[in-house]
Amino acid sequence: MKRKNKWRYIFIHGSVLWGLPVALTFILTEKILKEENLTILNVLITVCFFMAGGLLSGNRLYKQCEKNYGRLLEEDHKISDGVRILESEKSWHHENLIFSISDDQIVVVRNDLFWLSEDQLSVNRTNECFQVLMDDFSRLRENKALGSYLEKRKIKLQLFNNEDKIHPIAEKYI
Repeated sequence: MKRKNKWRYIFIHGSVLWGLPVALTFILTEKILKEENLTILNVLITVCFFMAGGLLSGNRLYKQCEKNYGRLLEEDHKISDGVRILESEKSWHHENLIFSISDDQIVVVRNDLFWLSEDQLSVNRTNECFQVLMDDFSRLRENKALGSYLEKRKIKLQLFNNEDKIHPIAEKYI
């Protein structure tokens, strides 16, 4: 609906969902505060004014949605290119994650940068950080190319700290 019917989106989200409620609130507030009868002409002028303002608001919202959509498409292409890199080079770095394929064809996903040192390690902090790793991985896995590539593969998630990049502090097969 958003990309195909721009003006419909702007009208509904701007004038109907923003302008009309604001106009009605304004009219009711004015009636209560002034305690005088409103004419139909005053009501129509007020509603038209706020609905026109709603078109501006709807247009701004539409542009914001288009910008977000464009950013998602760009991100989608980067991930699809990353799958090709992973297939050919057996390693791919994206944001804070490093994907690699081990000798036994297991896809290993690990963090690259981390914020824990040895004195900060606790079970709760480790679990919390591992959950962030899993959330980042799950978000990337929603990409069609990466999702289909990983679909029939065994995946090992590994969490490392800053001080030891050889021995994981947590790992899980999924």
